[in-house]
This record gives sequence, structure tokens and C-alpha cells, in this order.
Amino acid sequence: MIKRPLVLITIGSIIGILFGLYCNISIALFVACAIFIISYILAKYKNAKRYDNTLQIQKWSIIFIICILIGSIYTTIKSKEYENHNRQMQKGTAYIGTIISNSIQKEYYTQYELRIEKIGQENTNIKLYLHYQGKQNLEYGDKIALKGEYIEPDIARNDKGFNYKNYLKSNGIVGTLKAKNIEILSKNNGNLIKKFACKTRKIYRKSN
Repeated sequence: MIKRPLVLITIGSIIGILFGLYCNISIALFVACAIFIISYILAKYKNAKRYDNTLQIQKWSIIFIICILIGSIYTTIKSKEYENHNRQMQKGTAYIGTIISNSIQKEYYTQYELRIEKIGQENTNIKLYLHYQGKQNLEYGDKIALKGEYIEPDIARNDKGFNYKNYLKSNGIVGTLKAKNIEILSKNNGNLIKKFACKTRKIYRKSN
């Protein structure tokens, strides 16, 4: 009998997410494989008694496979959405978006998280890194208009290399937008709770 079902469910979901992230397999193939394995398990244990351990194995094996399937499908759908967003960004030059993080000071630029809401006249919802080389002090909740250069993240350059693209993808970040000139359209947008959290982190960072 499974003593920690949440652990099994979590492991199955993680395996499914990793499959969807790193294996270029269609959703149809995932579903077909899952149906085949579940059918095999049901056939193998069809004569198990109600309280037999084999019935428990059957039940949790099926749940485990379903968790893998759900994780894989979810990640595959998100990956397709990610690629669509990437294509949208590559076509655009003018953007409107909202700052959704505190600043991080780098050597040659200031980094923010930015949610793009418009590319030209097209509405969208894309999260990316903004590398800002100007002098304006941007804050969480600032709605801005900008023109910039979009940079798609690199994938691993060798078999064992760090895959920066998948790292960003796992955090919902599409890529990087480099900009020098920004116009602040309005301030104090965004979620009030997150705004308070950002200000608290900013004060804490300054005090240290």
C-alpha cells in the first residue's frame, strides 16, 4: 500500500514535466502510450481481489501514469505557447508593457521583468527580461512604451551544456528585450500585494 501518495503524485508530475520540456514528442503519442500502459495494467491485475496488494499497485500505477501524462501535456501546450510568443516578439519593434519586478543592477544595464501587453496594435501577454540601458528609475507597476531589440535565449551548445532557453521557459520567461529609450505611460499598475512585496524586498535589500 502506498503510504505517501502525494510524493508519488509529485514525482509523476515532475517526470511528465521533464518529458514535455526535453522530449520532442507529440501529445497524441503521449496519450497513446499512456492508454496502452494503463490497459496493460488493467489486464494484468483484472482478477485481483478487492483488498489484495496487487489492486493497490494497479490503482497507484494508473494514477502515477496519469500524473506523468498530465504533466507532459501541460508542458507541451506551454512549450507551443512559448514558441508562439517567441515568434510574436521577433516580428515586433514597438511594445507596451508593465514592469512586474524590482530592478537588478548589472554592470552595463538594469534588469527588470516585463509583461508585454501590446506588440504594435496586437494585444498579447508575454513575460520577458528587460535590459534597460537608460537613466530613468523604473519601478514595479510602471506601464511603459518602448522600442527595442528582442533576443531569443540560447539553447545548450553541447550535450552536457546548460540549456538557458529551457531554464527561462521553466520560469515563464520568453527571452530578453534590450532598450535604451522608454516612455512611462502610467504608474502604480499591477497587483497591490505584489507591489507591497516588491517594496518590502527593496527596503530589505537597501538595509543590507
